[in-house]
Amino acid sequence: MSLSVGGAIKAMLETKGLGIPFYKDVAPQKSPKVYGVIHEGIGLAMDPFEDGGPAQGTTNTGKELMQLDLWQNWLKADGTVAEDPLLPDRLTNAIHGARCLATPAASVSPKLVYVIRQEGRVRIFDRDSKTVHHAYTLAVHRQI
Repeated sequence: MSLSVGGAIKAMLETKGLGIPFYKDVAPQKSPKVYGVIHEGIGLAMDPFEDGGPAQGTTNTGKELMQLDLWQNWLKADGTVAEDPLLPDRLTNAIHGARCLATPAASVSPKLVYVIRQEGRVRIFDRDSKTVHHAYTLAVHRQI
């Protein structure tokens, strides 16, 4: 289990057969492209109280905004196309609707991720650096 929700999502994605590594916040320098980077904690909106909230002994839930960046080389050294045009959709299929579990510490109850929703995706092409960047906006509905 993972120490954070972003770490739990990273671990879950690495079991989906995509064949690429995922990192939290930043990839190691000179990482060969193709990889993904997860940025958590961009924003948090609490769910309305349906059961009285934690003061009544129930669980807080909310929607956390995260970003997932997919980086690929556009061209190989010989000038042929390196980008896998099917990978962004395979990543969408792996993440949209997924669930996972994060365990922050041994003394803290695990945090359930009820569902991850992909709310958007854009393709950013950089001809100068010969890279393709897909930025995903994720809504992570989870226990707080």
